[in-house]
Amino acid sequence: MVGRRRGRPLCRGRDHGSGRRPRHLHPYRHDLRRDHPLRALPLGAPRRAQPGRSRTIAVRRRAGREGAVSTTTPHASGQDDKLARQLRSIAPALISVVFLEFAISSFIPLVGVQLTLRDVPTTMIGVIGSAYFIGFILGGMFAARVLDRVGHIRALSVFAIIAIDSALLMALFSDPWIWLFLRMPSGFSMAGIWVTIETWLNHKATRPTRGRLFAIYMVVAGACSSCAPLLLRVVDPAEITLFLIIALFYAAAIVPMAITRESNPEIGDRARFGLITLYGISPLSVVACFGNGMCVTGFSSLMPVYVQKIGLTPADLAVLLFSARAGGMVGQYPIGLISDHVGRRPVILAVLLLGLAGALFGVFFGAQSFWLLVAASMIYATATWPLYALCISYTGDNCRPQDLVAANGGLLLTWAIGGIIGPTAAGWTVELLGHDGLFIFLAAVLGVLVLFTLFRMTQRTAAAPRPKTTDEPAGG
Repeated sequence: MVGRRRGRPLCRGRDHGSGRRPRHLHPYRHDLRRDHPLRALPLGAPRRAQPGRSRTIAVRRRAGREGAVSTTTPHASGQDDKLARQLRSIAPALISVVFLEFAISSFIPLVGVQLTLRDVPTTMIGVIGSAYFIGFILGGMFAARVLDRVGHIRALSVFAIIAIDSALLMALFSDPWIWLFLRMPSGFSMAGIWVTIETWLNHKATRPTRGRLFAIYMVVAGACSSCAPLLLRVVDPAEITLFLIIALFYAAAIVPMAITRESNPEIGDRARFGLITLYGISPLSVVACFGNGMCVTGFSSLMPVYVQKIGLTPADLAVLLFSARAGGMVGQYPIGLISDHVGRRPVILAVLLLGLAGALFGVFFGAQSFWLLVAASMIYATATWPLYALCISYTGDNCRPQDLVAANGGLLLTWAIGGIIGPTAAGWTVELLGHDGLFIFLAAVLGVLVLFTLFRMTQRTAAAPRPKTTDEPAGG
């Protein structure tokens, strides 16, 4: 009698009562080599999967039976889907960042241009600039309380309205002393805005995707900040028109977050701690943010002096700064992607070493040729500008959800303190050592950060992936 089981012929009878297929019905067995392991199996024995086969092969076979061919593993596909979902959840914040960067990056040079056109003393211009960073530090200290009280969406609206009022009042009054006091709330609002945005991103991200999400955020911010100063070429900076445009940009930044379907991140009982506690959670992030603030502001503030001392033109300076910003943007996403797969601390060490190499290249070759100076600046910026995003990601990996607001505010405060010290320290170095002092200063700061990173890697192992219910932070 011939029956069927699983679509294959099955002989049953006097000679084959066991139900096993005879040799002539066993597919391919008679073609196997004599020493093949399948020849040792009894007739009709089920074939087991051979060890060492890739999961990708199984997925490809399964997809082929369904009429499609897949070359990716389910894990990789799931990670891509998760990244896409998280991008959709942070899209309103990224759109707000576009408007905010156009406002901020055109507001800062506009203030300097207006004061210069009115023949305000250089010392007073510097004091007004310092007032902005004083407000920035205060914003980093108090932004967490606003977030805790009203949530992320309403907090962004509050800080943006403060920035709008500051811009409009500066358009109404031209007295430098009034501007001195108006720049403080402007800096306060900017710190609050960045704490709100970056905390939102940290809550929406997960450990496997956090580096890439923050890299995308930094690319968007960097691209807009590079284009924003061009508004000074389109609109006469001597008029109040640009102040009104800046206020409109701030107002437009409120809309995407106000109409989003995304709910405020669940903060729970928000932790309250200072820089000492934050240093205990992630010493490397605190020190690296401080050094990064020194390097970024020192480079931006003293590069015009360097260019003037070696005899280059303002047009050369524009090309140089644009090249540095472009290099910083190009490096953001690849570095974030690598950090998601390799780990944060090895990538932080790698970018510090590359930035140190760029600074040393500038020390020895920067003054010899304009294009060598461009190359040194691009290498330096490509490595060091993503450092802040890496520090935020690394701290987010080591924090509980209720710690993220305080942690982000602390890192921003640390960066701002470094940003205040950086231009002054770099200026002293240039005055003492000449134009090469700028790159010597950058190399010294990056060298110290390299040594500290190596020290931290010997003190504590990298943090393992943490569930959100974990109570105690861990990290390096």
